[in-house]
Amino acid sequence: MGLIFDSLSVDVAVGVATSLVLICIFYSYSYGYWRRRNIPHIPAPFSIFGNVGDMLFMKKTPALVSRDNYNKLEGEPYGGFFIGPNPVMLIRDPEVIKQVLVKNFTSFMDRHLDIDEKVNPVEENLFFMKGEKWRWLRSKLTPTFSSGKLKMMFHVLTECASEMNTYVEPIASKQECIEMRELFAQYNTEIVGEKNDISRNDFLQLLIQLKKKGYVTDDSTQSKEDAYLYYKIGDEASSVRKEFETLRKYPTIPILERKCTKPFTFPGTDYLMKKGDKLSIPAYAIQHDPKYYPDPERFDPERFTEEAKQSRHPFTYLPFGEGPRICIAAMYSSAHRRFCSPLLSLTAHAYNSDRTKSVNLRTPHVSVLYLIEFEQLMTVAGMRFALMQIKVGLVSLLSKYKFSPCEKTDIPIVLLPKAFFLTPTNGIWLKITNRD
Repeated sequence: MGLIFDSLSVDVAVGVATSLVLICIFYSYSYGYWRRRNIPHIPAPFSIFGNVGDMLFMKKTPALVSRDNYNKLEGEPYGGFFIGPNPVMLIRDPEVIKQVLVKNFTSFMDRHLDIDEKVNPVEENLFFMKGEKWRWLRSKLTPTFSSGKLKMMFHVLTECASEMNTYVEPIASKQECIEMRELFAQYNTEIVGEKNDISRNDFLQLLIQLKKKGYVTDDSTQSKEDAYLYYKIGDEASSVRKEFETLRKYPTIPILERKCTKPFTFPGTDYLMKKGDKLSIPAYAIQHDPKYYPDPERFDPERFTEEAKQSRHPFTYLPFGEGPRICIAAMYSSAHRRFCSPLLSLTAHAYNSDRTKSVNLRTPHVSVLYLIEFEQLMTVAGMRFALMQIKVGLVSLLSKYKFSPCEKTDIPIVLLPKAFFLTPTNGIWLKITNRD
């Protein structure tokens, strides 16, 4: 049946062998990308997955795989690795990170996630948008958190906090355990919730008004997409974090990714990144580097005293990114994070935990510890909303209840391998009781 060979099986064997040879040649050439450019790199294993096989097979979270690659490039300011056959530059040095995120932002304006809003319109939001479209929309959304508009939102926060207390009260009366991520997911939903033909003074309503006035894109799904973004980032950020040290251990965005938008030469080299080339900044790995944070697995809020911060490069702490593309929802999510962070500190304090000991959150130092440096953060869009939220949340919930570890509490937290965001596999369980 074959035109060249008499046997079909021989035709198939030759075709398969030829395909395998071509695949091997393709990957061999692709994996030589960094070597040909004399750039330090991690040799790719003999597979089609590059240096991220454990991530693709969901054996490890992206954050842990990125940390492995970061450690393999120890001593280098940057180096190459592969996602499949695609070369990606991994940045290790904080000063180079500053060059990328701030000083040469116009060369790395976009993330390297490609979207098609027609196929998946929910992804057409600030996180994924590119170029001037991103710049224009961000400038329109930032005023959503102005002083006057935040004042209008205050009653929404008090109503949501009151509803949460009503929900928690019977659980506390029975001294039962409660899953904190689910609790605050419900709280988030209440804040951004919407009912048909009902409006209220919150940021979702402001987005709707912006759309109706023509200040946001004419795409009818746009405001919902950005509401979805605020909710999603806020939800992931608020469920397991505690203040600055928790964000060091569990950064909101564990890996910052950028795509080159115009040519850029790396400092001290003649290596020219071309438009379309990709790079990765492993925030999780940097924030777990003993060089910057000794004994990184230990939970130690003293790392963020003024003296300690002055001793290290500011770009070794990147929980929300940096530069013009810092997360606009960062401080919105900070409210939820700091709202629940005193409760979740029990799971973070693995080195001195006592499963039978409750935490007294009435002590004066709590207000100082969890509200520290708010003045500096006020420059970020949404910070005042965050400050308002945390005050309402802490007063409403912590004035009535005490929280302590229970038999369901994982210490330390076990991360879910298949999730991009750092997500606890078994949730965050704490025992809740009424105050005396």
